[in-house]
Formats: sequence, structure tokens, C-alpha cells
Amino acid sequence: MVRRLRSIRHKLNWVVLTTTFVALILAGLAMVVFDLRSYQRSSEHDLLTQADLLGLATAPALSFDDPRTARENLALLKARPSITQAAVYRLDGSVFAQYARGAAEAPPPRPLAEGVRAEGSQLVVFKRIMQQGEPVGTVYLRADHAWLDHLRSYLALLGLVVFVTLGLAFLLSNTLLSLVTRPILAVSDVARRITTGRDYSLRATRTTDDEVGQVVDAFNGMLDELARRAETLEDRVRERTAQLEVANRELEAFSYSASHDLRSPLRVIDSFSGLLEKSAGSGLDARSRHYLDRIRFNVNHMSELIDALLALAHVSRVALKREPVDLAAIAVAALEQCREREPERDASVQIAGNMLAQADPALLTQVMQNLVGNAWKFTSKVPQASITVGCETPPGGQTTYFVRDNGAGFDMAYVGNLFGAFQRLHTPAEFPGTGIGLATVHRIIARHEGRIWAQSAPGEGAAFFFTLGRAP
Repeated sequence: MVRRLRSIRHKLNWVVLTTTFVALILAGLAMVVFDLRSYQRSSEHDLLTQADLLGLATAPALSFDDPRTARENLALLKARPSITQAAVYRLDGSVFAQYARGAAEAPPPRPLAEGVRAEGSQLVVFKRIMQQGEPVGTVYLRADHAWLDHLRSYLALLGLVVFVTLGLAFLLSNTLLSLVTRPILAVSDVARRITTGRDYSLRATRTTDDEVGQVVDAFNGMLDELARRAETLEDRVRERTAQLEVANRELEAFSYSASHDLRSPLRVIDSFSGLLEKSAGSGLDARSRHYLDRIRFNVNHMSELIDALLALAHVSRVALKREPVDLAAIAVAALEQCREREPERDASVQIAGNMLAQADPALLTQVMQNLVGNAWKFTSKVPQASITVGCETPPGGQTTYFVRDNGAGFDMAYVGNLFGAFQRLHTPAEFPGTGIGLATVHRIIARHEGRIWAQSAPGEGAAFFFTLGRAP
């Protein structure tokens, strides 16, 4: 597997060397093929010439039927070590004289078709012997044809040439490519320093007048634009921050106004309605008493809404203080509050132990009170209520806390509205509430840089999961 190339210089070197290697291999193979064909033709021509000379020398011996002279002529082939067999045939095809080097086999009993052919690693030639234009016999020669040895030698030489050429190409490209890569690397270095230090005053230096120089100019132009926009962005951030501070102060003032100014009339309405009920006593008919109960109920509901809004605003303003928190103990306390309000209810509750976290204790208390309180509320119409509070920590992962119940549940098609203020998925007649609780939970989890989500189905209960981010 080729090592991953990180530098542009290495990549260009790789391109140059690969191109050089492929070109050398193709040229070398073409030369090998050409040389083998030339070697083949040269060997065939040499053997045919040898057969012609031998035919001229043995033609008189054939004419005078002198085998001894023909054998002496064939014996001269000892000076050609590559020739392993030779023979002279009469015109009728019988062997007139023959020659063999070492333990070579006997020549063919009769001559074959005239011409040259290759048999394995040997060349065989049959040539007519002519005298005064008339055939008088046939010459047979068999010679070693060491084309494989020739090919191995040529390939070895080719390999040596390729190796040396690639080495020289590497040295030359490594030196010459620095002329191309140096300005590119300079731009890359400036970009890295800007990314690390956010210093938009840095600029790359133009060293060439080619396309790379144009890239440097374009890069510096973008830096000028980025510096201008960064300065403008800082001004806009300061302006928006000031506006946000003003809005927060106005929100805080509104919170105090809602706490005092809005509560005062509610207390007056609640007090006078109570006095009216006492003074009228049994004089009130059923319809009037119903109207009076509706007035006092909605006064209490309005007071709860004001408390919920104040709590939601407080969550955004209060400073976040992370410290070790046991969510199991907080969940147990929240459940005890629910049991105190409805001691007659029977519910199966499982709370895991040692659910430790780094979080703000006061804010996490609000989270567990809301989630456990919702589980308690939405299981009120189930014959056998079941509530589970626990956590899961995958290997090397982040701890996820959950509160699960088998209550009314909800349709996941409306899960996008779940954590919005005043967004209720059930009517007040089914389950009472302000519609602020889950919005407060979502804001607290977001302040801890965590995430909250839910899974549910109508009539099958609901499960709320949340994380608390990484402790600094």
C-alpha cells in the first residue's frame, strides 16, 4: 500500500518519477522486442550463410561421390561451437556425410522442407546444394539459439538503466521542484499561522511572476477582505452585545414587575373572592358558587404561570456553578414531594444509585422535579404506574440520564413542540400544568452544553433522555 502523500512536493515528485518510470519501461520493452527480432534475424542469416558456404564446399564431393572429403568439410564446423549437428544429403534423400558435437542425436534420416525454423532453443536449417544451376543435395545444420540468455542480459541491463535514471530523476526533480513548491508552501505556512493565531495582518510574499504569483496576489487580496470583515464583525458583535445587555435588563425589570405588579391584583381578587364566599355563606346558589370557584381557580392558575415565567427567566440569568451532584438523591427528593401531594397513589418506582454528575445543583433540582413530576402526573390514569430513573454510560462515551414512565405518552409527530414555552400536547382537562416546565428543562440542559430528547408513543408511556456536556 502506497504511503499517504501529505506534501505537494512529495506528490509532484511521485508524479515525475511515475511518469519517468512508465516511459522508461515502455521504451525499454520496445527496445527489447526490437533487439530480440534483430537477434533472431541475425542468427537465421548467419546460419543460412554457413549452410551456403558448406554447400559450395561439399558440392564437388557429391559430384565425385567422395564422402570422406564431405566429412572433412563438416569437421571444420568445430570452429563454430554453437552448431551441434550437420549433415549432407544426396539428391535421393539419403545421408551422404554427417557431423555431431558431443552426444548429439543423429540427424534426421531424410531432409525436410527448405528453410529456417526454431525448435525450442535451437535453430534448424535445410538448404539445397546447387551446382551449375542444378540441385545435387541438401545441407542440414542445427545450432543453439540462446535467445533466453540474451533476453536475461538485456533485461538486467534495462533494470540497471531504469534504476540509475530514476535516481537521477529524483535528485533533479527534488531540486527543481523546490522552485515551484517554495512559494506554494509559503502561502500554506501563512494560512496555517493565520488559522492558529487569528492574525489577519500576515501576508504571503510574491516571489514569481507566473500563475503561482497570481495565486499569492489573490490570497493576499482575500486576507485584506477578511481583515476588513473581521473588523466590521467585531464592531457588530459589540453593538449586538450592548443591545442584548439592554434587552436582558429590560427582561429582568419585567420579571420584577410581573412578580410584584401582576401579583398584587391577583392577591386582591383572591382575597375579595374569599371574603365574598364567607359573607354570602349559604346564601349562594350552586351557579354562583360555581362562578366563584372558577374565579379562584383561574387566579391560582395565573399565579402559577407567573411563577413559571419567573423561573424560566431566572434560569437564563443565574450564574452556572458546576460541582459534584447526585442525581439519584435529587430524584428521590422530587418523588417524595409527589407522594406528599398524592399520598393515596400507588406507583412502582425504580431509581438507580450513584448517578453522579458535575452540574449546578439548584438547576439540576429543577430538571429532576419537572421530569419526575411529569412522569408522576402522566401516569395518574394508569392502573399500575411505573417510573424508572437511571443512566447509561457506553465505553468511552458520555453518560446519558433518563426518566421513563408507562403513562399517557404522546405522538412523536409533535415532538418538535415539546420543549417550547406554552406548548402542551394534552389539554388542561386531561392533565393540569403551565406548559413551561419542559421549556425550563431544555434551557437548563442547554446551559450545561448538553442535549435533551424524548421517545414516546400514545398510550405507551414516554422516556426523556439528557446529557450534561463535558465538565470544564
